[in-house]
Amino acid sequence: MTKSVTSSPLLRNLFSSLGFTAVALASFACWAYGGSWLRSETTLYLACAAIFLCFGSLSLHPLVADVTSRSRFFVSFIFAFAGYACAWCLFWFWMHDKRGELFGSLVGCLLMAALFRLFLKRPTSVFTGAAVLFFWHTAGYFGGEWLFDLLGGGRSSLAKMAWGLGYGLGFGIGLTACLRKGATC
Repeated sequence: MTKSVTSSPLLRNLFSSLGFTAVALASFACWAYGGSWLRSETTLYLACAAIFLCFGSLSLHPLVADVTSRSRFFVSFIFAFAGYACAWCLFWFWMHDKRGELFGSLVGCLLMAALFRLFLKRPTSVFTGAAVLFFWHTAGYFGGEWLFDLLGGGRSSLAKMAWGLGYGLGFGIGLTACLRKGATC
């Protein structure tokens, strides 16, 4: 008798984090390779968000399969991620600097944790969940930015994808920590 990958909590957490990282890489590929057809910053962010909204829930659903169906989680994820993305973009377009990135992340992660709590009863504490999301999101985002700069930044597709790798790993770990069964956050 074989044991499914998702029956092991460690593997389920690992695959969810890595799956979300793959979605982030697909999203960041819009930036890295879509320059000719994504002419504005707003269009770019909408394309990136669409990829997360369509595919992000697929990687994370195994974490909540015990409390909700795939379709219900898909809807919950759409609301939570859209709330995060709107908050992040609002602050970014308003401030266009590190403060905008940080405030957008903070408010977005708080909103995401609150919506996950409302829909899924996870995380157990909105504020602790938001803090965990904010920590990992910020570590991934700025770690990815560091990789971007290290690889030459600018027009380098590899540098842009490296940013996506950092972002995806960080945010994926944070989301996994907040959504997994028995999460203390």
